[in-house]
Amino acid sequence: MPEYIIDNKNYASDAVLADRALNWLKKVSFEVRTRRQVLDMRYMQFYNAYRCNFDVRFYEGTSQVYIPQLRKQIDMLVAKMKQTLFPTEDLLDAEPTIPEMLNESEVITSFMQWQIDKKVKLKGKIPRFLRQFLMYGWCPVKCIWEQESRKVVGLEKEEQPVMKRVTDPITGEKLLEPTGKTRTKVYQAEKELVLKNNPTFEPIDVFAWYMYPVTCNSIEEAYGCFEVSKQPIASLQEKGRKGDYENTGLLKRDHAEDSYLWQWAQEQRLITDGLTNVDMQDQIPACTVIEYWGKFNWGTEDEPDEQPTVITTAGNNSICLQIRKNPFYDQQIPYLQARFCELQNESYPSGLIEPLITLQYFLNDTLNQTFDALLYEINPIIKYDPGRVVNANTIAFAPGAMWALTDPTAAVFERPPDVSQIGFNAAAQMKQVMEEFAGPANIPLAGRKAATHIQAIQQEYSIPVIEMCQNIELDVFNPWLKMAYVRNQQFVEDEEVFMVTGKRGVKYFERLRPEMLVGDYNFYWKGSSQSTNIHVKTQQKFQFLQSAAPLQPLLAQEGVKLGVSKILRSIWTEGLGFDGGDLVIEEAAQDRGIDPQIENVLLNLGKYVPISTLDDHKMHIQVHSQALQQLDPYAVPLAQRHIQEHNFALQQAAMMGGQNAGQGEPPTGNTLDNQQTGDMMKNEYMGLKSQREMQLIGEQNA
Repeated sequence: MPEYIIDNKNYASDAVLADRALNWLKKVSFEVRTRRQVLDMRYMQFYNAYRCNFDVRFYEGTSQVYIPQLRKQIDMLVAKMKQTLFPTEDLLDAEPTIPEMLNESEVITSFMQWQIDKKVKLKGKIPRFLRQFLMYGWCPVKCIWEQESRKVVGLEKEEQPVMKRVTDPITGEKLLEPTGKTRTKVYQAEKELVLKNNPTFEPIDVFAWYMYPVTCNSIEEAYGCFEVSKQPIASLQEKGRKGDYENTGLLKRDHAEDSYLWQWAQEQRLITDGLTNVDMQDQIPACTVIEYWGKFNWGTEDEPDEQPTVITTAGNNSICLQIRKNPFYDQQIPYLQARFCELQNESYPSGLIEPLITLQYFLNDTLNQTFDALLYEINPIIKYDPGRVVNANTIAFAPGAMWALTDPTAAVFERPPDVSQIGFNAAAQMKQVMEEFAGPANIPLAGRKAATHIQAIQQEYSIPVIEMCQNIELDVFNPWLKMAYVRNQQFVEDEEVFMVTGKRGVKYFERLRPEMLVGDYNFYWKGSSQSTNIHVKTQQKFQFLQSAAPLQPLLAQEGVKLGVSKILRSIWTEGLGFDGGDLVIEEAAQDRGIDPQIENVLLNLGKYVPISTLDDHKMHIQVHSQALQQLDPYAVPLAQRHIQEHNFALQQAAMMGGQNAGQGEPPTGNTLDNQQTGDMMKNEYMGLKSQREMQLIGEQNA
C-alpha cells in the first residue's frame, strides 16, 4: 500500500483549537435543534400514524380502533421497491474511465458484489432505509469503514510423522525412527477472527441527524452534518485507549439537560412502549455524543482556512473527543440522502404520510363512529315503565332471562337508525382515495379481466415505484458504490480471496490484489432498469419464441441458430423471478466428432460408439460399410446398428431442410452415453477445481 499521506492526527489535545471547535459546534447544534423542533413534532405524528398510536382524533366515543391503512400502504411499497431494487443477482456495473483498467473491471465488480452480499449485507438493511424514506420523506445513509476483530479459540491441524521404536544394533539403545507415514493431529489454538473489514451502508435515524444550514438544498450544498447518539462511557474509553479519542477520562453520565438532543432521537418513542434508557443509567453509564462532518475554519477570522473536518464531542458539547481533518481519500462528507420528493431550498421533503395523515384521522373517526352505531344495534336501548316493572334488576340480557313485568308492553327495545352501512361506504371511499395516491395502489381485480388488461394495470401502477427507485439509485446507490470503492482503495492492504458463483451455479475462488484497485471507475446500480416493464418484456419474449420457432429450418439453411436456451433462462430468472435457471435449463455435454477409421477400431473391439452431430454422416456410412467385411463376426451387428443411427440422423436432417447432413440429431439410443461423457467432464472439472483451491490455500499459508 502507498504511504498514508493524509493528516490523521487527533488535535483534541490542543486546548485552543478544541475550545474553538466546542464553542462553534455548540452554537450550530443549538440553532439547528431549535429550528427542527416543529419538524420533529410533525415527524412524531408520522411515527405514531405508522405505529397506530392515537395522538390526534376528533371523535371521542366507545370504540378505540386505529385503522392501519397508512402502515399497510408503506409496507406494500417497501416490498415493491425492494423487489425493484433487487430483481436479480447481477445488480451493479463498473465502467472503467480508461481502457487499461478494462481487465480488472470484472474482478472489481465481483468483489464489490461479494462485499455487498456477505459483508455489508445490504439487502437486509434496505427495509429500514425504505421505511424511513417513505414515512418521513428522506433517509440519510452513512458510508465509513468498519473494522473489528476478536480473539477466539478454534481447531487447527498439522501433519506429524508416525514414529516406530527400534533398537540400535550396536549400542542396544532404544530409538525412534520415522516410518514414512504421517498422521493428522487436531489441537486447540487461539486465532484472530475478523468480524468486520468493509465499507458501511448504515441508515441513520432521522431524529438523530441534522444538516447545517437547515435551508440548504442537499448535502453537497451543506456546510456540514452532525449525528447524535448515546453511547456507553466504557465504549468511548476503549476507543480512547486505542488512540481514536482523547479526553475520555473526563466523561460522565448524562444529566437531563445534557441529553436533550437525544430525547427526540429515541427516548420519546421508547416511552410509547414503556421503555426508556433512563432506567439503564445506573447499570450502563452513557453520555450523548455529537459527531460533526463538514467544513471547519482551522485558521483565523482574518486568515480563514476552511477544510473538511470531523469533530466529536460529548457532555453537551463540553468535552472534545476528536478533531481531525477528513481522513478519507475523497474528502467528502460520508453521508448520502435519499429524498421522496425534492423542492428547491428544502432539504427536508415530505413523505408518503404527510399528505395522507389527515385522511387517516378522518378514516379512524368515521369507522369508530360506525362501530359505535353497530354497538347500539347489537345492544339496543331499553325503555321501561318503572310502575309496571316488578323488579328492575331482572331486566338483563342473558340466556333464559325472565323479566318481572306486570304488562308485556312495560319494556320496549329502542334501536337508533342503522347508519353503519353509510359509515362503511364512506370508509371504503376514503380508502380508495388514499390508495390512489401515487405508488401504493392495490391492483383492482374485482370482476373478470383479460390477462393483457391486468398487465396494463400492473405496468401503470409500477411506474411511480420504478421512478422512486431510479431516484434512489441516482442519489444514494450510485454514489455509495463510488464511496465504497474509494474506501476499499484506502483500507484494503492485503490480497482478498473470495468466492463467487459463475455460470451453471459453479462456485469458484477469485482474487483481488491491492494493485487492482488503482484506477477510477464509474459505478451504476442496475436494479430499476432491469425491473422496468419486466412483465411486459417477459410476455414479448414468449411471443417472439412462438413466432420464431417455425423459422428454425430456414435459419439452419443460412447457418444461423436460435438461442432458445438463453431466452428461456432470461424468462425464468428475470421474468418469473426464480433462481437456478442454469439448473433447470441444463446444457448438454459438449459433442465431439470421431474419425470414422478410429470408430471402426473401437467397433471391432466390441465398444459402442455414439454418433455425433458434427459427423459427416454420408462419409461415415461409406467408411463403415466398406469395413463390415473386415470386422470380427461379433462386431458386425454393433457396426450395423451404428450405420443405422447415421442413416436416421441423415433422414432427420433432410426432413428439417438441412443442406448439411451433419445437422442431424442423434437418436435417443445414445443419450445415456452422452450423459456419461458429461459426467466424466464434470468429474474432471471438479478435480481441477479442488487442485486450484488447494493451490490458493498453499499460497496463502506461504
